[in-house]
Amino acid sequence: MAPLAPFVALSVALFGLAQAASVARPLSITATGNSPTRPNGYIVALKPSSVARRSLRALHSNILQSFTDAQVHYEWPVLNAFAGTFTDAALQALRTSDDVLSIEHDTIGDLDELVTQEDAPWGLQRISHVTKLARTDDTARNFTYTYDTSAGEGVDIYVIDTGVMINHTDFGGRARWGTTFGGYKDEDGYGHGTHVAGTAAGTRWGVAKAANIVAVRTVGDNGNGLVSDTIAAVNWAIEQVTTVTNAPSVITMSLRFDPSDVLDAAVTAAIDAGIHVTVSAGNAARDASSQSPARAPAVTCVGATGINDTIAYFSNVGPLVDIFSPGLNVVSDYPFSTDLTTVMSGTSMSTPHVAGLTAYLVALEGNKSPAEVLARIKELGPDNLISGIPADTVNDLLNNGDGLD
Repeated sequence: MAPLAPFVALSVALFGLAQAASVARPLSITATGNSPTRPNGYIVALKPSSVARRSLRALHSNILQSFTDAQVHYEWPVLNAFAGTFTDAALQALRTSDDVLSIEHDTIGDLDELVTQEDAPWGLQRISHVTKLARTDDTARNFTYTYDTSAGEGVDIYVIDTGVMINHTDFGGRARWGTTFGGYKDEDGYGHGTHVAGTAAGTRWGVAKAANIVAVRTVGDNGNGLVSDTIAAVNWAIEQVTTVTNAPSVITMSLRFDPSDVLDAAVTAAIDAGIHVTVSAGNAARDASSQSPARAPAVTCVGATGINDTIAYFSNVGPLVDIFSPGLNVVSDYPFSTDLTTVMSGTSMSTPHVAGLTAYLVALEGNKSPAEVLARIKELGPDNLISGIPADTVNDLLNNGDGLD
């Protein structure tokens, strides 16, 4: 295992865990949905009140020393948690420790997208007009977009996804590679992340046309990725923003996982650090509380609409959804060529519209708290324009406040 950064020393030795096993009732492993999991992969959260908060490194070092088949892949002091692959014996030791708060499977999630369709860049006009669009041809490319020229300048948008083709001409040199988790190549071999980045901040297709894009890859070329890699990515973004760049920042995540307390805690920690976090509500036409990170209470959770201001047939709903934006037949950038575009649908596509508008408002009105910016987004969004919205779901449609009636 590669050396880890220094951490405060731990006083809880593994033999103590083994002793506890004889008297303590084993902790249940948090149930997952139907998603596949990493073989023997688990995420372990420690009790905030426990001395184990000061003992993270020694704890996993002892596990590796006593159980040679166990390995810690990530540790996150800010979350009081770590992830790894553990043998049955090591897992049993953790389950019986008084210092352990929860254990969950390291699940494999996927992208909140649907099928690729024909070109249709109608979304930008929709978010800069209050009233319903008169035209219904979502395959046309001659809609108009009214916006302030500040356009997100000086704001970093962290795209946690499949990667971004950073040399795509639509990014105009504003995209850079951040980091990769999961052992993938530093490239977008799938296309989803580049499309998301283009909607958020592309020069032609994007909302915040002057914002910076930071590519953070956690998803493979098959569209799947581990929740532990995504947690690591969020943790990395927090460290970058708070210790390296100090720039106003947005994290956008068009990903879905089975409910994960540690992933929810990670995005909450990012928000507590002043980072704005936008996430997709999901594409299962059910309550958004069924998946992480959409169920995390402080994130900006985004549903999807079509050109006729009807809720997209796939969009998740419920009290956790904060705002709706265009997500059906959205044209944006695509990798494999420096000027390629394609059309995708999903709450994956609606979410970067909101990420872009978040960056746009931060540049235009100042970097207020995530809660204040979310309140501003809701304030700007016209009410009760969307048809098909359930009674328990907000009926607010994304708007930049600078467009036409």
